[in-house]
Amino acid sequence: MRFVSIPENGASWREKLIYVIDAESDVGVDLAVEIIDTSLGQLASLNIYNVTSAEIDIAPYLRASVDEAPTDGTEGLAWSTAALSVVVRINGVESPERLFYRAQLDCSQPRILSKLPIRPIVSLDETIRMTIFSPRAVEVRAVFASLAPVNRTYRLVTAGRPVEFTLPLANISITQGLRIVVLCDGEHQASYDYVITPRDKSARQLVWYNEDGGVESYTFPKSVRLGYSADIAEGQSRVKSRRVMRRLCSAYESAEEIERIVQMIFSQSVYLVTERECVLQRDIKRCIEFSPQGTLSQLKIDVVEEWRGGEL
Repeated sequence: MRFVSIPENGASWREKLIYVIDAESDVGVDLAVEIIDTSLGQLASLNIYNVTSAEIDIAPYLRASVDEAPTDGTEGLAWSTAALSVVVRINGVESPERLFYRAQLDCSQPRILSKLPIRPIVSLDETIRMTIFSPRAVEVRAVFASLAPVNRTYRLVTAGRPVEFTLPLANISITQGLRIVVLCDGEHQASYDYVITPRDKSARQLVWYNEDGGVESYTFPKSVRLGYSADIAEGQSRVKSRRVMRRLCSAYESAEEIERIVQMIFSQSVYLVTERECVLQRDIKRCIEFSPQGTLSQLKIDVVEEWRGGEL
């Protein structure tokens, strides 16, 4: 038994990932197929009966196994949960290891997959997120400008996987600003000077992934309530869930920033950041407003969040 062809390293599991097998037998044989992530273990298994050759698309099995949600608010660097290092084992014969990701990835060059502005705006109750790819290692240095400046350094051996950097600001003392410096394999890759700005209580942050598989976020400075809904448990008098519908309105941003956040319109999954987690928005209305001159002007999105009581 041998592998005739396998997908390229860095291919996306949103496309077909076909392994072509030659059983090297003139009569039909049974194939016991195992799909294995080198860190997580076996993801799936299947049996193919009485064949002399086979083509196996493993993409559906990877999509069923992968966790696409953004990482939680844990501080530091972590391997992306949407990246899998896969080996396919058939009747005991293993394929070469391949990295598969949510988007096709050039594994030869380090880069920041998130498309951040050089001077991002953030408030002290928000979380900084970015996705980084480096073949061997990533180092992120955070320099907090305050009365007593603090530096923090985060390092991670990537093993060829994209990594997520997450930095919740709620428990960090910052009074003036924040600089984030990213090094890939020991070389400077990018620097970002964050501008600390207070937000209105109606502000809401959304998180999504761009076409390169990099995490993106944007805080809509204002939102307005559209209505409320409730589900009543069948046969009972208690309320099962309570929700409030909101319309989020972006600021009138620069052309570059509008181009970045407008990609949210076409992202497969969009998440609303709450105090506890990132909540997938399943049925949201997304629209773009153009100015009379035909240029992108403002982004509006309708979202649903849990209502926890308070003023109607």
